[in-house]
Amino acid sequence: MSILERKEKLKEKGNQDDGEKDEQEDETHPDVLTIDDEKTDEVLSSVSSETARQILTSVHDAPKIPIDLAEELDTTTQNIRYHLENLEGAGLVEVTDVCYSEKGREMYVYEPSDAPSMLVFGRETDGPRMRKVLTKVSSSVGPAAIAVVFIAKARFIFEWFSDT
Repeated sequence: MSILERKEKLKEKGNQDDGEKDEQEDETHPDVLTIDDEKTDEVLSSVSSETARQILTSVHDAPKIPIDLAEELDTTTQNIRYHLENLEGAGLVEVTDVCYSEKGREMYVYEPSDAPSMLVFGRETDGPRMRKVLTKVSSSVGPAAIAVVFIAKARFIFEWFSDT
């Protein structure tokens, strides 16, 4: 995503009222990815690296800028930016703010994406049915319970990728 696209996205996000965010629709309609979905390839390839999974875990703990991530993970900012770009392209992280260094340079703050996603090891035709089930479950038990299940599943997948 280009700098101009990020700035435009941040501007749009800032213009939305807290009570009328478009993301609320995403919360009630989770993004269900199936094994034969094109986006699934992008998501899986973006988390196939241990560094990418560490970045994703770290930004779930707290919003971070690339320099902080590089220091935390003992790698270069160029490597961090590469993985952040892939994670952002897959919709797993997003730029939520801009801060400035002591020298006045713009630094993007990354957080996990608000849009919930679920990977289903089934066909594309299973997606709408799973989305419907998740919507019903989320309305009865609440988003917090879904988040707990999603985080547990995400950690399981991360650990599985780490072991291979």
